[in-house]
Amino acid sequence: MVRARQLAALLLVATFLAACSDRAPAAVVTPSATAATTANPNATPAPLSGTSIDALLRRSVCWYEDPALARKCVPVGTDVLTSIDAMGRSNDRRLIAPLVDMLNVDVGWNGAVEPALERLTNDRVEGADRARVWREWLTAHAPVAQPPGYAEWKARLFALTSSVSTQPPYAQLLTDKLGAALPLLHWTQVQPNASRPLTNPRAVAGRAATWLDPNEIVYGIAIAGDARAYPQRIVAWHGAVNDVIANQPVLLSYCLPCGGAAAFDRRTSSVTLEFGTAGLSLQSRSLLLDRQTPRLWDALTGAAIGEPRASLANVPMFTTTWGDWFARHPATTVLDVTTGVVRDYAPGAANRDVLDAPGPLYPVTPIDARLEPKTMVLGVSAGGQQRAYPTTEVASKRIIQERVGTQDIVIVCEGDGKAIGAYEATGSTFVRIIDSGVDLVLADSDGNRWAMRESALINERTRKTLPALDTREAYWFAWASAYPGTTIYGKP
Repeated sequence: MVRARQLAALLLVATFLAACSDRAPAAVVTPSATAATTANPNATPAPLSGTSIDALLRRSVCWYEDPALARKCVPVGTDVLTSIDAMGRSNDRRLIAPLVDMLNVDVGWNGAVEPALERLTNDRVEGADRARVWREWLTAHAPVAQPPGYAEWKARLFALTSSVSTQPPYAQLLTDKLGAALPLLHWTQVQPNASRPLTNPRAVAGRAATWLDPNEIVYGIAIAGDARAYPQRIVAWHGAVNDVIANQPVLLSYCLPCGGAAAFDRRTSSVTLEFGTAGLSLQSRSLLLDRQTPRLWDALTGAAIGEPRASLANVPMFTTTWGDWFARHPATTVLDVTTGVVRDYAPGAANRDVLDAPGPLYPVTPIDARLEPKTMVLGVSAGGQQRAYPTTEVASKRIIQERVGTQDIVIVCEGDGKAIGAYEATGSTFVRIIDSGVDLVLADSDGNRWAMRESALINERTRKTLPALDTREAYWFAWASAYPGTTIYGKP
């Protein structure tokens, strides 16, 4: 893992473009104070011409058409420092976002960038990680004015962190179509695909996975009778697993800073996508990239960034223990621990930094104070609305039935640490859980028995089905930042 304080030293090695290591990013110190707002960042009392802005931006990142000449940029020269100072004195607030980006990728210029930001914004920030606080300041003032050519410039800036061997496609990923999200994208100190996403990984029979403890967390998918489990201890290292279950291409995404996973159909109307990790975060939610278009995707929601109508279809998935999943699906396969990648696959090794961090791993603003930021919730999308259910409360109540938007729903859990399912509940009132030994069975007020499956509740007598809803288990701050209008079970 390349920590932020190591970046400047690494960038001095060889051709200035040193590769980041493969480990997941470490926890970031939560700042003790945030910026006070005393200026409007969108006001442009004396805007520079497009030509002047272009010249300043190019000089500030030591812009060379030939990447081999990037070595000339270190140590940071007088021309770069002069350009940064001129940006701060420009009185053109469209340059705030580029300066914040430069703090995110420090190659020795932060001592000049911070005074420039203070001058341009008439604000000061405090905290151990001021680069983070400035990003949160920027997010708090969204939508942020962007200078002409900003997307290309930011792609050039982030490309300074890459090596000749990796050459990440920032120029294709960071474009004007990202819109208001572009200034909020934060580099996580890890290069795209450094986490080594898995594609068509080896799976073994569940009975052969003797290395798995019954209490370990797994993410389970069952399609057309074909069940597969993905141990958290493996997928947390890789971020994305491109797989095929029952002839259906699926993506298992793990959002490390969000604390949870999601499953999606990799097929679009025209192509089957293969996903990697982008090394970027948006409001402390990991972003993925696809290798076909390429585009940026939200690992939690499955939405394409900057394209409101482009979203991956949800695939029902259970978050549960290996013992619970194996009891439900004795014929299940499981992602093999022999992935071909050298990692410490001990339980908790991949996400230890996230678990130890007191708050979100990366910048996020605002943090919805209705729940503690790292409260684990089941987020449900139903009836045109989103609603969050603290998982501890779901496990305690075991059955929650209510109306969300225009949809009657039921949420059911067998107990603490067991799978939680959320389903449509039109026409039925569920009253209790029946202990059937293996499968969870619900009884309704008419005496019908309903078996709980990943994709639906199934009436054992009539075979009527109540489809599963689109759900996510994640930290509250991640769910709330993705869906600001969400309501919370038990709160007005």
